[in-house]
Amino acid sequence: MRKLIYLVFAVTLISSGCASRATRSLNKGKAAYEKHDYLHALEFFNDAVKYDSLNASVYYQRGIAKRAVRINAVGIAFISGQPKSKNPGWNPTSFASEIDDYTRAIQINPVYKEAFFSRAMARIESHQADSACSDFRIAIELGSSDAKEAISEYCK
Repeated sequence: MRKLIYLVFAVTLISSGCASRATRSLNKGKAAYEKHDYLHALEFFNDAVKYDSLNASVYYQRGIAKRAVRINAVGIAFISGQPKSKNPGWNPTSFASEIDDYTRAIQINPVYKEAFFSRAMARIESHQADSACSDFRIAIELGSSDAKEAISEYCK
């Protein structure tokens, strides 16, 4: 019986330690993102996922950071005259990874309107209009005013 109590206590300590580490990483990631330091933000969000894989916000924030990194890469390539084919921001897998994070956030929290909207935008950018329009409709049902504007623009 005593061993069981110690085991439960140890698991509780480890779980709370992981959750607090995830929270710290999530907060550091948000701070880095606000400073437009998207690569470091992404590192912090990756760390947060390791310690709390059931937190929808962690996946959503990581998806947002991936989008920022991708868009930044596209902008830098455009300014430097780099062709699209050599630009990592135009790589289809960059969209897939971003979409996967939004999908995971939605699986954890099925009423996460921001995740539906962000996934829809990533799908628009990756030429998946039908799926995007479906996400916009769900986001509207959940109360997203951004999705109302976007659906009229992208889903005719």
